[in-house]
Amino acid sequence: MAHLLAEAEHDVFVYSPYVTKQGADFLVASISASVRASGQLTLLTNLSPSNVTQGSTDPEALQTLATTAPRMEIYHLPSLHAKVYVADTRRVIVTSGNLTFSGLNTNYEYGFCVEHARTVDVVRRDMAEYAKLGARIELGQLATYSRVAEEVKRDVSRAAESSGEISAPIFRRGVSNSQRRTHQTAGRRGLLKHYFRKDDTVPSR
Repeated sequence: MAHLLAEAEHDVFVYSPYVTKQGADFLVASISASVRASGQLTLLTNLSPSNVTQGSTDPEALQTLATTAPRMEIYHLPSLHAKVYVADTRRVIVTSGNLTFSGLNTNYEYGFCVEHARTVDVVRRDMAEYAKLGARIELGQLATYSRVAEEVKRDVSRAAESSGEISAPIFRRGVSNSQRRTHQTAGRRGLLKHYFRKDDTVPSR
């Protein structure tokens, strides 16, 4: 993977449902000086609320990638499962590994690299069609989404830690702290969902 990124001359396409900070850092460290100076980086991932709140995809990590190349495009596609990494029109890796620490380092993944130009071009065109099915994510949207997602994750963590404290009878006057936190978390999840339609696509603005 590092070899593919380091030898790219014009553009890199990354299709990974899950992207974490470790994966983003790996990409930033490995990508070629040529792409960094004048190329394009395109990322297709799954930014669904469930992926984000579970930590499978990190919006903040995507912000790290935003300055990797002069031209950067991020797309969100619900139910994306393909993991494909393309450099120019000369090399593609199709693999089971996501752009995460475990996908790159510890999992037993499997994949193959193709350097046949015609085959690479077919894969590029197929993945470009996938991107068209998704929604383009602007950097401003990503920053807001990242902030809300962090609030949701903190609330979920606090609710989990305090779940054993709910011992007061339900008919007591008032609402327990745990219940308040649950309502707050639900509200923020609703705000997170606001950035997506029912089919998990981002509404146009």
